[in-house]
Amino acid sequence: MPNDGDTGEGWPGGGRGLPANRETPAAALPPFTASTAIDCPSAAVVGEQFDVVVGLEPPPSTGEPTVGVTVHTGLAEFDLVVSIAAAGFQTKRTRDVLHVVRSDPGAERVTFTLTPEPIDGEAVSALLRIDFSFGGVPCGTAWLAIVVTAGRTGALASAPRKPSESPIIPAPLPITVGNHERPPDLVITISENEDSTQLEWQFACKDADIEVPSTAVSTRFQQHNARSFALQQVRLIHESIGDAAIDARVTGVSRTIANQIPTEAWQVLSAVWQRASAQSRLPGVLIVTTDAYIPWELASTEDTYLDATLTDSGIAQILGAQVPISRWNVPNARGVRGVLAPPQPPPESLGVGGMALVIGDYLVESAQRPLPMATEEGNELAALYTATQLTATLSDIDPLFDGELERDGVRIEPDLVHFACHGQADANPRFNGIILNDGNLRLDPLYVAGRRRREDFIFLNACQIGQSTQLLEEAGGFATQFLNTGAGGFIAPLWNVDDQIAKETALGFYAATLGSKRITVAEALRRRRAMYDPGAAVPQPTHLAYVYYGHPNLILNPRPPLVREGAPA
Repeated sequence: MPNDGDTGEGWPGGGRGLPANRETPAAALPPFTASTAIDCPSAAVVGEQFDVVVGLEPPPSTGEPTVGVTVHTGLAEFDLVVSIAAAGFQTKRTRDVLHVVRSDPGAERVTFTLTPEPIDGEAVSALLRIDFSFGGVPCGTAWLAIVVTAGRTGALASAPRKPSESPIIPAPLPITVGNHERPPDLVITISENEDSTQLEWQFACKDADIEVPSTAVSTRFQQHNARSFALQQVRLIHESIGDAAIDARVTGVSRTIANQIPTEAWQVLSAVWQRASAQSRLPGVLIVTTDAYIPWELASTEDTYLDATLTDSGIAQILGAQVPISRWNVPNARGVRGVLAPPQPPPESLGVGGMALVIGDYLVESAQRPLPMATEEGNELAALYTATQLTATLSDIDPLFDGELERDGVRIEPDLVHFACHGQADANPRFNGIILNDGNLRLDPLYVAGRRRREDFIFLNACQIGQSTQLLEEAGGFATQFLNTGAGGFIAPLWNVDDQIAKETALGFYAATLGSKRITVAEALRRRRAMYDPGAAVPQPTHLAYVYYGHPNLILNPRPPLVREGAPA
């Protein structure tokens, strides 16, 4: 790989002529802990360059530490990849390698040079995001606020500030990186600009020698923003369910989404896929994104986009059917302590000691179509796994979400929550959410945001619930609220699903992930998507409907007595 002085060309161990990560011959070293050290001006002027300098420094010896990075590794020296997301700024490089020497964490810095683009008005406030990754795994995020002015106006003139004055919001709690047994092969980070009309893409690979672009690459929507584009694509499939032309619609949507993926992303994915194929496996892909709407999992993998030798010609040419893929939200800092929500990176494993089953048993007076398959789904899951069965009523759900659920007089905290109910995505909050048995009441994302704090796994087997809706000016669907309140994994369908296939999906998913083979969550869903048959008389898009938020290599670890005797192995 050529080194032309652009230090962002490589990933850990490459691109700067630095020594590769190397193990110390001494006994296992303690975790390395440091604070982020980021410096830049407090204000900048349109068209004038300024520098953002990023590094580490020892944590304070007194007072409450503000910890930026904790690396659990036996390395005396290692590399962190630093990326900057800067919508509204021009920069020749958006990523660089920070070489870290354990004995002197502040020895090196990396510098990004930015130029503000034209603005509307005299001044705007902009937010820069700094991301850290180790071995291809995202491990930390910090933010900087900066005022951009149209010209020099006295107090707003660009002037350096001390690091202590910099409005940086680091994570005050330790971020554990390293010792990842199953890191993703590829992490794609997607950032939106202010009006969601442009997306910026950055890439991190587990294998350091795979080349990735040294700067962000962009997608710009001509007639939409990300939300309207996504809703149009999902609506096209939703409205074609049961139609003989459904496959043409699915293919058209798939190609339309693929066309929004930049060429550089396809090139990196191809290189990662080839490396995994040489090891007789599929690559795990994680999309970390501020865009909560576009179902990139549905992108076409036809030979227009990828080498046909990589894909499986016997199944649908759809990305989510070809590779295990997942998504996760870019974390934001919450409150004065800057606590990250959701945490980064997502967990690689979750222990499951109990299951809660919430089943919609809709009576005539509820004016909802009965769901006999949902009832069967709940009964069959309860027969296979130790589960607490609940009805879709607030009197049953409140204790579950408040941590006050009891069974036989003993308080329990299920690690896995499964809903089998009616659902609806609607711009009107009255009609948005999981439909309860209590008349026309809905379990909506605001309820989730206000009532729960729990690290668990969520499977909402309810129509349309995987869609994100606009809530308080941010992506506010169920996925966002569950992740922000602690969930380590989330699954839900994007559109209406067939009752029988939805039941089979749930039973098959748990048999694969909780059985003795311990299939990863993303692989279990990939196999389900691969069941979509475009050649059927009326293809069934339910197989493609499910979206998954979590680690692409997440494993569910059942604890006794979760799995009953006779459950699928």
